[in-house]
Amino acid sequence: MKPLIKSALIALPLFLVSVAAHADYRVDTKLYQAGQLVGAPSMVVKANKPATVSVNSTYDIELMLEPYDSQQVRVTATVNLHGIPMRPTLLVELGKPNTLTIGDRRMEVVVNKSQ
Repeated sequence: MKPLIKSALIALPLFLVSVAAHADYRVDTKLYQAGQLVGAPSMVVKANKPATVSVNSTYDIELMLEPYDSQQVRVTATVNLHGIPMRPTLLVELGKPNTLTIGDRRMEVVVNKSQ
């Protein structure tokens, strides 16, 4: 195999990982407490960069997304709902809803690549 082709075959996967590491994702969340919707924030998050949304003293969310493969991201979150923290880490398939329930608190997350 010619050296140029070998170099291209080695560089392509590295390029794809680099592109995924800098991708933007749209994260739609819904927060519930005792079955009642408390908030439904949406945000655009850059891969491997923290993003935060806060609403008065009702809730605040900090998210970080790490590309796992072409169809999944790892979501690490800190969610304070009425002063009670949750710190989930989820492996999320793009475009599919994911739900985490702890006691009477529930968080739903859908992640898509941003346009």
